[in-house]
Amino acid sequence: MKKIYALLLILVGITSNSFALSGGPDAYGYTWRDINDPNGPVYNWIDIAGITGAVDVKPLGDDNTVGALQIGFPFHFYWYDVTQVWVGSNGFIAFGNDNLASPFYTIPSTTQPNNFVAAMLSDLNFDGVGNLAQCWLWRSPTNDTCIISWINVPFWQVNAPYYTGSNTFQIILNNNDSSITFQYQQQSGLSSGAVSNYMTVGIENISGSVGLQVLHDPLNLGGYYLTTPYAIKFYYPPSTTYIANDAEAHWTGNAISGGIFLSRNSPTPYQMVAAIKNTGNINTSPFNTNCKILNSVNTTVVQDNATVSLLTPAQVQVLTMSNTFNPTTSGTYKMITTTSLAGDSVPSNNIDSLEIVVVDTSQLNIRLSYDDNTANGPGLNWNGGNGGAGVQFVPPFFPCRVKQLHFYIVSNASNVGFAAKLYESGGPNGLPGNMLDSVWVPATSVVAGTWNNVILSAPIMIDSGGFFVEWQMGGANIILGENISKPISNRTFEVLTNHTWAIYRFRQTNDLMINATIDRDPNTAVEPANFLSNESYVYPNPASKELRIKNAELKIEVVEIYNSLGEMVYSSIPQSHELTVDVSQFETGMYLCRIKAGEAIITRKISVVR
Repeated sequence: MKKIYALLLILVGITSNSFALSGGPDAYGYTWRDINDPNGPVYNWIDIAGITGAVDVKPLGDDNTVGALQIGFPFHFYWYDVTQVWVGSNGFIAFGNDNLASPFYTIPSTTQPNNFVAAMLSDLNFDGVGNLAQCWLWRSPTNDTCIISWINVPFWQVNAPYYTGSNTFQIILNNNDSSITFQYQQQSGLSSGAVSNYMTVGIENISGSVGLQVLHDPLNLGGYYLTTPYAIKFYYPPSTTYIANDAEAHWTGNAISGGIFLSRNSPTPYQMVAAIKNTGNINTSPFNTNCKILNSVNTTVVQDNATVSLLTPAQVQVLTMSNTFNPTTSGTYKMITTTSLAGDSVPSNNIDSLEIVVVDTSQLNIRLSYDDNTANGPGLNWNGGNGGAGVQFVPPFFPCRVKQLHFYIVSNASNVGFAAKLYESGGPNGLPGNMLDSVWVPATSVVAGTWNNVILSAPIMIDSGGFFVEWQMGGANIILGENISKPISNRTFEVLTNHTWAIYRFRQTNDLMINATIDRDPNTAVEPANFLSNESYVYPNPASKELRIKNAELKIEVVEIYNSLGEMVYSSIPQSHELTVDVSQFETGMYLCRIKAGEAIITRKISVVR
């Protein structure tokens, strides 16, 4: 789905792809050939839909991903191995929890996200009445092949039923020779996309510094979509002279560098934590990393340095700085992590940041906001009027009561209403769980050019984790405000057809102007770092080797850990106050830890990184 200001219907005919033969190498040495090359692949469609062992990839919708799904073997991609994929509705697989949506840039590009394989990166849509789109993933019993197939998937279009055309294609990952094959069984119709950046086919590495593109905007370039049947194969280089000396500021503060709220004059200081990753293909020498927190006028209020030890390729080191942040003034701050590896070949990933909002929790009503109250961005308005947007909030204390929701409406040309919705956390893949409340705001109550305040039916208690707030359009031409002033929260989502949530395609540059007002019960609310009796501590989080679980008063009776597919990967009956779990063999990703201590059952999300 596209923003309304970016739409034009492409009306160019499809021509033959008979001229395409081969391409590359890229800087690393990958090459590609198609079926027209005498030494290229032979088209041989492999039907995996519904066969034994195949996974029905759901819920795919309009511009979203599903994962993490296991490949079944360590697949060698560029100079590193990947074991999990996130399957995108827009015809790609990613090796991280990222979403690719229009506009689709050329390959390679350091514009995030990176680290993906795109067979038909275009604005595709699984939603709409009568849509027969399917997606399947299959791993061979011998664990040497993984296939992902998109079947009868149409392009998105602005008018009901919101789809047109049909595309059937697949990606084949081969463990025997580390090759990647795209096969196209059927292709019909045209994308209702913009006149540029609407379709890309190729592969891109973890930093976006290296990639191999087969085609981009084929119709604009006088080329083709795809004349089926058709196949393209990417060949892993037998050898390479490419050297990548690269240290990435992997995350800051938490695993998604997601904005946080802190209490002014909190008795517990904020500990600066950051993760550094070797995204190159050689060992790094020791190097310095700086973490600093700046106030709203860019004055440094605290900083510290740490030396990162030798990192092997793909290794992650989590740094905990000695100096801490003790906020005494409310306002917006930013924490910046900067790596200083000598000879770093990809400077674009050396800096990462975290938005920190300090609030006065002594007030009766506390407004949680990531924006600076200025609608200086383009504004969000999905064409067709049937989309929405969301923001995730993690309050500075628990429990809290959510009382009001706030939405900045830039304009409302068609005079329509909107729905304000509140969800609990705890859904799959970091998405919302159950809906807690929904309030309809009629057109007669919507005021353009200002905040629209929505009082919930009754205050909603949030005990842990946080909550999500959604703005759902009630029709066309109503625009939600966006703020592009840094820092950016990195906690925004888009909610499209069939209420499918996905990472907002512009989340790294734009904050959506959605706020929430909470209050606290002074007799019960405590800050997360100060939980005491009957509360289990789970640390470090993220973990790479060991995960420690401790309860202050009660013996831990049962510990269970589940992966993102809901499969139990660990179980223990310690009957003690402490437990150490070896997670060194766990796959990188998110897990759910379930702890039973006395009458309490506590769940905690944990992240395992390498």
